[in-house]
Amino acid sequence: MRRIVLYFVVLGILSVFISRVASAEPYKTKIKVLSSIKPVQSIVLAIGGEHVVSDQLIPDYASPHTYAFKPSDIRKIKKADIIFRIDEHFEAMLNPIFENITDQSKIVSLADNPQIHFLPAAGGHSHADKNEHGVVEEKHESDHQEKRDMHIFTSPANVLLMAKVIAESLSQLEPNKKALYEKNLQAFINAVNQKSEEIKQDLKSVNKTPYFVFHNSWQYFGEFFGLQKPEVLNLHEGITAGVKKIMESRQEIIKNDVHCVFSDPSVSNAKVNTLTKDLNIKTIKIDILQSRLTLDSATYLNWLESMRTDIKACLRRE
Repeated sequence: MRRIVLYFVVLGILSVFISRVASAEPYKTKIKVLSSIKPVQSIVLAIGGEHVVSDQLIPDYASPHTYAFKPSDIRKIKKADIIFRIDEHFEAMLNPIFENITDQSKIVSLADNPQIHFLPAAGGHSHADKNEHGVVEEKHESDHQEKRDMHIFTSPANVLLMAKVIAESLSQLEPNKKALYEKNLQAFINAVNQKSEEIKQDLKSVNKTPYFVFHNSWQYFGEFFGLQKPEVLNLHEGITAGVKKIMESRQEIIKNDVHCVFSDPSVSNAKVNTLTKDLNIKTIKIDILQSRLTLDSATYLNWLESMRTDIKACLRRE
């Protein structure tokens, strides 16, 4: 009798062990994908879904232009099968650790896609030598250097091109899952196109309305959806606008009957209040890094919707 009981106990333990191994096996076969920023990771999740193990290198609310990497980041990079980033200029602070990666082929720079549409950064031409604040300088025969705005992920058209690169890269690593990645890609393309068309129609009522921005970091979004070009308080992120500039901007706001100013999480409330004090004006923070959104396969679509809601609420005349 004891042998029978012992037999069933051992059988039960063995069954639990086998079931745990079986449930863990799919996880082991999933490729480990590391994304530089949340907007990139949101696209990865839309394409890879449950078939990949996804992680993010630069945390929410941290700037990709100034982030200081940690030892734990190095461990993430070593474990990753593939790494997606915008390019070496946008996340320049990560270059020192990326340069030490033995297999450079696992780093995919999404901005390298030749079909990506670039806009010049605010400020146009410059003779400056440094690449900073999310822009990259290109030399031309005229000896001018045109700075490109690298916030390409704020354009739905660019995001779809980025998504295709991600799907192709994942398929190369896992040819047996190519059909799944292509299916998710097509679903993502359809959803983004549908949402974009809805937003274009909705924003037509405010696309002639003037507005101010502290940083022009989402000009791709504005161009794609037909918004007016804004008056820009700061040309680049991180550059503090002086009192004189703020006073001049206040006069422009009054002169042009502007009722909307967009800031972002990096702009202090004190600076916003200095600009808008005693003026009948609405202010809304635009978060291009999607920091306030829950991360899942629908994050990019949710970001588009949040942009639509915030922009229309600010630009709409009461």
